[in-house]
Amino acid sequence: MAAVHLRPSQQAIVAYSGGYLGVAAVPGSGKTTTLAALACELIATQLQPDQQVLVVTYQNSAVDNVRQRILAGLTERGLWPTGFEVRTLHSLAYGILREHPDLAGATFDFAIADEPTAGRLLEEACQLWQEQHPTLMADWGMEEAVRQKWPDTLRNLAKVTIRTAKHESLSPQAVAARLPQASEFLRIGQGVYQIYQQRLQTNGALDFDDLAARAVALLQQSPYVAEQLRARWPFILEDEAQDSTPLQERLLGLIAGEPGNWVRVGDPNQAILSTFTASDPRFLRRFLERPDVQRHPLPESGRSGRPIINLANYLVRWTCEAHPLAAIRESAFRLQVIEPTAPDDPQPNPLDAECRIKFEVFSGPREEVTEVAKRAGRFVAQAPDWTVGILVRTNETGYRIAEQLRAAEVPHVEYLQNTSTSRQVAQVLGAILAYLAQPLSGTALWHAYEQVATVRPDLRPDLSPNLRYLLKDNCRRPEALIFPTPGTDPALSLPQVARFKPEDYEFALAWADCLRPWLLARQLPIDELVLTLAQDLFSEAQLATAQKIAQFLRRLADQEPTWTLPELAAALQDVDNQSRFAGLSQEEYGFSPTPGVISLTTLHKAKGLEWDLVYLVGVDDYWYPHTLESWPRPSALLLGEEPEVVVRAELLREEKASSLTATERARLANLAESLRLLYVGITRARRYLCLSSSRPAEIFTILKHWSETESPVR
Repeated sequence: MAAVHLRPSQQAIVAYSGGYLGVAAVPGSGKTTTLAALACELIATQLQPDQQVLVVTYQNSAVDNVRQRILAGLTERGLWPTGFEVRTLHSLAYGILREHPDLAGATFDFAIADEPTAGRLLEEACQLWQEQHPTLMADWGMEEAVRQKWPDTLRNLAKVTIRTAKHESLSPQAVAARLPQASEFLRIGQGVYQIYQQRLQTNGALDFDDLAARAVALLQQSPYVAEQLRARWPFILEDEAQDSTPLQERLLGLIAGEPGNWVRVGDPNQAILSTFTASDPRFLRRFLERPDVQRHPLPESGRSGRPIINLANYLVRWTCEAHPLAAIRESAFRLQVIEPTAPDDPQPNPLDAECRIKFEVFSGPREEVTEVAKRAGRFVAQAPDWTVGILVRTNETGYRIAEQLRAAEVPHVEYLQNTSTSRQVAQVLGAILAYLAQPLSGTALWHAYEQVATVRPDLRPDLSPNLRYLLKDNCRRPEALIFPTPGTDPALSLPQVARFKPEDYEFALAWADCLRPWLLARQLPIDELVLTLAQDLFSEAQLATAQKIAQFLRRLADQEPTWTLPELAAALQDVDNQSRFAGLSQEEYGFSPTPGVISLTTLHKAKGLEWDLVYLVGVDDYWYPHTLESWPRPSALLLGEEPEVVVRAELLREEKASSLTATERARLANLAESLRLLYVGITRARRYLCLSSSRPAEIFTILKHWSETESPVR
């Protein structure tokens, strides 16, 4: 592998030897390359034989990419491929709890409630709460339109209550203590939270927010564990720090200690996840302003041509200096500019003459979709050596464009909403591997059955309603059920009581027949084990996804030689729950756009990618409102507020600034994030950029005017 060329700004970061360091990067500045080079330097010069550099990244899709770059750097230096770990927040927390389950208040065989399981438990909790409060809608005098939306409103309210409470380390009891001064919304959210948490405990499971919260509590209550981790990981490198959550910041801070060795790398202007996760760009911005933090920016980028760089910089500058809302001027962006690379840089910017920016206004959404698909198809036919991306705000818009591309037989790939088929394969394999890792656990036995039943109709659990209690709570000797002594009836290993019917035992025995060969195959290499399971379970179409999962786990096993089946099973479940899975996500396998093939994806999924030509579709006032008064979205208002917004503000104990309501403050945050999302879209383009709209947002008009009349390079 050729030596990595580092710019002076990157070299300054690689020269780091300790303390707190904040790195504010710009799009295309090579932050992952810099982080990997720093990890290699620390491994080579700063570590003792029993120590490691801990690298933490927000998405599992980045784990393999970072790991491969560090391995390549170590190989180039002639060093052993050891001395580091790359984790997500969830896998880090999971590992800490697995080492100390007693200190975390968890059972030794605790299960992880994956996304479908947690969703099902939440639905059950909402349903039970409604049954306990049958007169609520009448008591509140809800209009019919609000009544129809109430199940969704309740689910969203409960979800926000639970996630926010856990990120603030608040148990259901702690939230209940606040109820005397709380809104009716928080009373409802707390009630569902309590039922949901009871259901989790009944299942012997922790959800993903529990993992991080309990890991933080463990380190706070047992400082010697934090000291042990600090001795193991004397340096922490955090990638994508703009997406950090409160729990991630607390957990890494506890491991790093004070003073500690903690490097945080990210781009505050690309923080686009806070609308639907617990991440908050304020954390990185505050860290960068701390007096005890060293600061080294990464301002240069060779990705885009100067006209596109200038447009992105103008968006940031105009927002920070001229946006009509003071809150947006202060919160949307950090005032940092992208600088072109030096003339002798190995990654030169495209020449000005090669670059074009175009703004298109169409008569309606249908014309916009049709014309963008037609023009993109025509372009790839004429320029097959170029990469082309169509970036949309919603999956629905993407589906409409995909229909046009398919009808015209234009070569394209779709990276829209995660496919249910691919997610199902990962969920099934993850549950089976988790069971094979702990075959005496009744909880794991039942979770595996639940997942396998989704692809094996003959095992449908609804045909045997008592089976859950039989397998999960009453199968005391699963080994006797699966591997009975010759001459004995395996059904006798189960309780013989009137509650359980003959069909319950038949289903249990059928399940044992499935498990027997899988348990015997446990000693196979992980990729062979996965393919063995897949051959028994999946269709021909699903086997391709299983093959990718097998390859992923084999690479992981090679890179982490001390990992056994429990760690590999947890890694697969973690991949599934990062919500970026589509036959393992394109990022996981080093996706790069193919010349002559259109990439169709959402703006959120486009982050980290780049194309020669980008069509940025739907820059409308609906998605990019200019002020609170222009906010167009209908809301499920109750008592004049959005319930989930109110409970979040109460749990975070946010002070009411001036006369703004919690709903208005949330809308300001969403408005700021929409501008950052637009910035992400603009900075995906290398040479050509086309922004289109059928109802131009104010920011569309402002950027169009500046680009066509004031831009120094046009």
